Amino acid sequence: MATTQTRLFCLALPFAVMAQGVNAHHSLSAHYDPSRTIEVRGVVTGYQLRSPHTLLRLEVTRSDGTTEQWEVEAGSVAHMRRLGFDRDTFREGDVLSAFGFPSRFPDGTALFGARFVTEDGTELVARPPEAVGRALAAADVGFRRLEGRWLSPRPAGGSGNPGTPLPLTPEGKAAWDSYVEELSPLMSCQPAQIPAIFYAPSYIHDIRIGGREVVFYHEIFDVTRTVPLNSEPRPAEATGFYGQVRGRIEGDTLVVESSAYPESPMGIAFAASATGNGADVPSSADKTVIERYSVSGDGATLEVEYTIADPLYLTEPYTTSLQFARVSDDTPAYGWECGSEI
Repeated sequence: MATTQTRLFCLALPFAVMAQGVNAHHSLSAHYDPSRTIEVRGVVTGYQLRSPHTLLRLEVTRSDGTTEQWEVEAGSVAHMRRLGFDRDTFREGDVLSAFGFPSRFPDGTALFGARFVTEDGTELVARPPEAVGRALAAADVGFRRLEGRWLSPRPAGGSGNPGTPLPLTPEGKAAWDSYVEELSPLMSCQPAQIPAIFYAPSYIHDIRIGGREVVFYHEIFDVTRTVPLNSEPRPAEATGFYGQVRGRIEGDTLVVESSAYPESPMGIAFAASATGNGADVPSSADKTVIERYSVSGDGATLEVEYTIADPLYLTEPYTTSLQFARVSDDTPAYGWECGSEI
C-alpha cells in the first residue's frame, strides 16, 4: 500500500470556513452545495492555474463504461503558488480523486474541490495559510508599525439574513435586486475598488512608508496605490480607477481619504463580500472613502476601519472595520493572472 503524503494549498474560500461563511458568499453557494461532499475519480484532461479560481478537468468513467467530463474549481494563482503549486502540479493523464462540494444543478458535473488524492496516495488538502506575527524592532514605533505584510481576513460565519448591511437608497436597492452574475465586471476580470478589495480572503496587502508617501500593494487584482502625506489629492495610480488620494498621520493612525473615483458597477461592494452578500453594489462619481489604519499593541493585527459615502446609492455613510493578520515580510506575493474563461 502506498504511503499517504500530505501537501497543503489554499482555496479562494478556504475549505475550513466555507461551510460557515456561505451566507455571505452567494457566488459559491449559488452554484455548489456546501452541506455535502462527494468524490469524483478520473483522468486529468486539462489544468489551468488562473485567478479567480484554478480549473481542473477530469474525464470520469461511469459504471456503464461511458465517460463524462467533470470540472473542479480550486484556489487562485496567489493561493496555490504561495504553497508551492505551479502549472506542472497536475499533468494530463494523471489519475486523481477529487473531494468537494457538488454542483447544485441536477445534471451538473462540477464541484468545488477541497481535497485531492493522487494515484500514488499523495493527499493534497485545502488549508488556509497561517498568519505569523513578528517581533517589532526598536525602530518600529508610532505609525511606522503599519509597515509590513498583512493577510486579509477569511470570511466569518454568515448571519443567515438575506440582503446587505449597507444602508441602500431606492437606487441602490434596485441595483442590488437586479444583479445578474453573468454581467458582473468580475466575470470579465475587471478589478474591484476600495473598499470591496479588502474582502477578498487570504490575500497579501503590503504597506511601505517613505518620507512623504505610503505605498500600498494589494495582491488581489495586483494593485499598487501611492498615497501622498500632507499633500493635495493625487491619483492613487496611473489609470485613475482608485481615485484621488491623500493621507495624514493622527497619532499612531494613518488616515487615507479618497474621492473622484470613476463610476463602477461594483464600486461599493461585490457579490461575494459580506457587504454585497449576494449581489454587486455600484458606485457613482460622488463616492468618497476614508480609511483608518492602526496596529494592535503586540504588532500582530492591523485594524482597517473605513467609512464609505455615496449619496446616489447610500442613504448615509457606512462605517465598519476588518482585522488583518501580520505575516512575515518574506511571504511571497503573486500577480493576479485572471482568466475570464475561468
